Amino acid sequence: MSLPRAAALSLALALAALGALGGEGAWFAAALPLAAWALAGEFVAPPRISLEADRALSETFVESGAPFEVTVTVRNRGARLESLRVSDDLPPGATLVAGSTEWRGSLASGAEAEIRYVATLPRGFWRFGEVRAAALDPFFDLRSEAAVPCPQALVVPPKPLAPPKAAFGAGAVRPFAGRTRSSRTGSGIDFSATRDYSPGDPLRSLNRKAEMRWGRIIVNLREEGRAIDAGVILDSRASAYDDAGLFESCAAAALSLAELLLDQGCRVAFMSSGAGIDWVPPGMGRTQRLRVRRAAAGARLGNHATFERFEALPTRIFPPRSLVVVASPLLERDVAPLRGFAALGYSVVALRPDPLGAARVARAGRSDDEATCLALRLATVENRFLLSRLLGSGVSVLDWDPGLPFASARLLGETAS
Repeated sequence: MSLPRAAALSLALALAALGALGGEGAWFAAALPLAAWALAGEFVAPPRISLEADRALSETFVESGAPFEVTVTVRNRGARLESLRVSDDLPPGATLVAGSTEWRGSLASGAEAEIRYVATLPRGFWRFGEVRAAALDPFFDLRSEAAVPCPQALVVPPKPLAPPKAAFGAGAVRPFAGRTRSSRTGSGIDFSATRDYSPGDPLRSLNRKAEMRWGRIIVNLREEGRAIDAGVILDSRASAYDDAGLFESCAAAALSLAELLLDQGCRVAFMSSGAGIDWVPPGMGRTQRLRVRRAAAGARLGNHATFERFEALPTRIFPPRSLVVVASPLLERDVAPLRGFAALGYSVVALRPDPLGAARVARAGRSDDEATCLALRLATVENRFLLSRLLGSGVSVLDWDPGLPFASARLLGETAS
């Protein structure tokens, strides 16, 4: 029995007791409707909820922090519901930007109700589940609840960062094995050289300035780059990161670099390694871009004894002599495996978000704590030693301070030339 009906029955008993003590029938008359209402509620069935729900998302892929619209349409397949409340639960970490996740009112048989709101979500792979409904019989104070299935999935990859094209553009990847270049006259990508005109050369390749200077007909030669095979490995080991923010920066940078390589026409594979391995085989084009974004969105920090060391990574699934980019803050024990990757014939680039970012160094440098300053100096020395070992092993380093734009990253090593 609900609290209001229990209170009504108690009041009816009290009025009946007063009537019995005083011999007044008016007290019994006042108690009768209260007792009838309280007891009748025990024999009346609560409202029956028979609802269907459909969910529509404005996008199924949305960047981290970007707003998206959710529309939930609820249809009544049963009898009229006089008082109905329908609510949609947001996934953890979501922020409501506009609208409401709840609807209240009466819903006739066959009628529809709509919930519409705008929200944002952090990076991840999110699933929307059930819609909760509660119906109330206002006269007998009877309530019933139900969960209406309304599944939908949303992929939220990291927000793209402007990549360091000057350090990692088409010209920078020329030395990587797997990229072939052919000199030819006519339309091309990059200027290569000049030579004397030969019959059949297209007129658009003529170099008028060289002709005027040297007194003979000169044509320009251009080079066209063909696709390389590239693999991007995102380090998802929890032991490699001081905080979750550094991992989010690393994931965004890894995805941005993978998309840059896809834009250049490369065949790109993507791997996330932490508690397990999430592998996207090599591919090109729009479909591969969506696969890579989905993998980057689902990457999670974790630890597994098997994948705690880079030696366990199945790098041989990458095509021979391809480019391998490892996005990681890197630990001291990671240098030897990266050196092994290079020994196998891969062109290895370490995309390294510097854990000692300039902002963190500046804050620690202003500290009056002698221990903090000493720890900072030791960490700086270790950082320089790690970089020197990587560069000495033939591994190029894309060094980046996460406190600065990704476009400011510097490519150190042979590939920078």
